[in-house]
Amino acid sequence: MAWSEGQNSTKPPIYASFLTSCGKQNVQVSPWEEGQYKGDWCQQSYTHQRLINFDFMKQTIGQTLVQVKHVQRLLRYNNDRCIVHISMEMKGFPFADCFVVEVRHIATRDGEYDLLVEVGMFVRFIKGCMFESKIRNNTGNETSKAQLELLRRVCEGCKEYAIKAQDEESEPLEEELDVIISSRSDETTTCKRSAELTKATSALHAILLILAPLFQRYVQPYIPYTFKPAQGSSFHEVMQDIRLRISVLKDISLKSVGKEDQEEVKSEILAIEKTLSKIEAMISPSSDG
Repeated sequence: MAWSEGQNSTKPPIYASFLTSCGKQNVQVSPWEEGQYKGDWCQQSYTHQRLINFDFMKQTIGQTLVQVKHVQRLLRYNNDRCIVHISMEMKGFPFADCFVVEVRHIATRDGEYDLLVEVGMFVRFIKGCMFESKIRNNTGNETSKAQLELLRRVCEGCKEYAIKAQDEESEPLEEELDVIISSRSDETTTCKRSAELTKATSALHAILLILAPLFQRYVQPYIPYTFKPAQGSSFHEVMQDIRLRISVLKDISLKSVGKEDQEEVKSEILAIEKTLSKIEAMISPSSDG
């Protein structure tokens, strides 16, 4: 339902209406074509491909028209797993020809009633650019927000077709998704955690979503990232958990890169640690507990 766009399906289309609701104009979604396709970035083989074109007005120095092309590739393993790879190219603003945004959605059956949905993104530079760091952060921020909103709409659209276990008393997927989305919007989360704990958890998601491409590039290329909520029942415990994760990431990253890249890794880790310090300063210790 999420990706068929009504093709060979009785379910209503989602993708074109999602793009239009995000302010995209002249949206064109071509039908899926069957064949043998290979992702330039992930090197995965796919069985279907389609093109999506649209444009929108972007605020740079002034208003500029940005033209966007998505190449979407799909691979399905019966009813157990589905992979969608999206390569996003843009034209119309400075340095747009220097990079391509790569996104992968992977849905895997998890038990009898559930799906594990993983979304990963990577800013791939195809030309040298002096503003790589800024482009990577800004583009990563915008892309993560859009893809999480798409995931939210997919879950909402599929809800009426879902089959729940008879003894299931809650909807943990929706609660967890609310926490993820709240890190990228001004919506009020309905999660049962305290407001202070939610702030810390959301901030962690924001940091990981923006900086995930760094670790995806250096630690283990071509895998999607799962952003699970931080563990702990209080703000202090959450921060301890976050810092432990960062320490592990730092250790793995420095062992996985050459000497020429270690300074960049250290710099990015330091940026995360500075952000955590700002979060600690923002939230009063009296809110703990």
